[in-house]
Amino acid sequence: MSKIVLFVFLFLSYCGFSQWYVPSPMNQFCAGGDTLTFPNVGNGSGAGNMGQVGCLLTTPNPSWYFLQVGTPGNIEFNISQVSNTGMPIDVDFALWGPFDSIDEAIAEIQANPEGASLIDCSYAPAEEETAYIPNAQTGQIYVFLITNYDGQSGQISLTQTGGEGTTSCDFVCGVSLGDDIVTCNSTHTLSAVFNADSPDLTGVVYEWSYNETTLPETSANLMVTQSGVYSVTAQLPDCIEPATASVEVTLSHDMPQIEVANAHSCSGDFFDFTAIANQLIAQYPNENFNVSFFSSYNNAELNQNVLPLSYQAHNTQTIYVRVTNSQFEECFSIATFELVIYEYPRLTSIEDLYEMCNGEAITVNVSEVYDSYLWSDGSTNPSLLITEPGEYTITVTQNNCSTTKTFTAVASEKATIADIIIKDFSLSDNSIEIIVDGNGDYEYSMGGLYQDSNVFLGVDSGLYIVYVRDKNGCGVVTQPIQVLAYPLYFTPNQDGINDYWHVKYAYYEPKMEVFIFDRYGKLITSFRGQDLGWDGTFNGNLLPATDYWFKIKREDGREHKGHFSLVR
Repeated sequence: MSKIVLFVFLFLSYCGFSQWYVPSPMNQFCAGGDTLTFPNVGNGSGAGNMGQVGCLLTTPNPSWYFLQVGTPGNIEFNISQVSNTGMPIDVDFALWGPFDSIDEAIAEIQANPEGASLIDCSYAPAEEETAYIPNAQTGQIYVFLITNYDGQSGQISLTQTGGEGTTSCDFVCGVSLGDDIVTCNSTHTLSAVFNADSPDLTGVVYEWSYNETTLPETSANLMVTQSGVYSVTAQLPDCIEPATASVEVTLSHDMPQIEVANAHSCSGDFFDFTAIANQLIAQYPNENFNVSFFSSYNNAELNQNVLPLSYQAHNTQTIYVRVTNSQFEECFSIATFELVIYEYPRLTSIEDLYEMCNGEAITVNVSEVYDSYLWSDGSTNPSLLITEPGEYTITVTQNNCSTTKTFTAVASEKATIADIIIKDFSLSDNSIEIIVDGNGDYEYSMGGLYQDSNVFLGVDSGLYIVYVRDKNGCGVVTQPIQVLAYPLYFTPNQDGINDYWHVKYAYYEPKMEVFIFDRYGKLITSFRGQDLGWDGTFNGNLLPATDYWFKIKREDGREHKGHFSLVR
């Protein structure tokens, strides 16, 4: 089946390809003008696919090769593939470069296979392809990915066919012994790490020396028992030149016996150990150690349960400091210091709110004794004279632990009752509304508990004293009031009880006018607030027991109408 026919199928099939990777090590192409022939990768076990890369819609059965440029210039390659029976089969490729090393090539291709380093690519349905490297420079690394689209077992051939540039069969070799060694131990084993860009590291030859004196050891590892400078030379036959490395070893080194001054913190705060660690490192610039902090000697000795650098302490405690050789954990020393914890000051003598009655100045005092005081106006005395309302702060400090409290001074004054609106003459729904003037926060009472609302509902008729109190303590004002009501009946039988019908407490409105009518609207009598009331007669004659009607004209202009019963 052709690539064109399978395009949609393969695209969908490989959308979910498994995780792929660039192999390390990979084979090297360094044939010069000769042809490199190698087996392709069939569809059996281990065949991989990295999905779409550049022009390659799929990458089945991949083979990876790298080359290193010898002579600079352009380089042209022919890539071909045949089955085991010699039949030509489709071959595809991608080419990346240039890179400074194999490690760089692997990392960059793995991270971004379609990046700028992809310089050539072909997905043509052909059994031969041509790859081209322009202006190749000596030592540069290039990487080939060659795929077997059909999956038939066979061979791939890679031949340099043109260009003045050449590939090199030599390797850039390197060896490392790591950083200089400082240890409290009396012996140490050095390990040489050989890092040639070669797929085959067998046969590496090592030569060791101590203070420029050759040693007999020829393996990658060397046990040392003396301090000094050790060097190693590593070589493969194809290395451009031998690789060398040196390291200075210091044995039986004593860790410094450090001293740490006591420190303090405030209860609940996070204490930062970083400053102590940095101070120790700066105090011993020639030592290469790590600093850790612990809550017990056992933890410090076993290097377990390390405290965080930002440590919250609530009580005074001993802190154990371990300085450890950065290369050898068994090389360490331990010191201690006291982390003293102080409580924060408690400003119990400062209220949240202070009243300034009638604009008078007030003095706010901190009764507790502390190391220092700082008010929001910058003054530093234990007391503050306040002449203006507003928000203020006081900060007190004891043992370098500071507490700040914000409080408010409010202007206030005793209220002035401007009006009292009484809605009375109701059997069960009388109400009182108190209107006041003044710059204060007021609460109201009618002889009982105080309330924030200036309205009282469901008030019975009677005589009351209204109280208005400033919540800030600037005084109370009072005013008597009357809640009037009329009797529903009266019994004028001359027994001295309920013999007259009159509005209750009407004598507080002496100019009130009251008119009494019979059921037909005939005026029976009238009287004023200061009068005794009606005795149930008309022109000296007793009127019958029945209902009568009234109209009342109040001093404030209000009128009330209703009826009542005369009972004999």
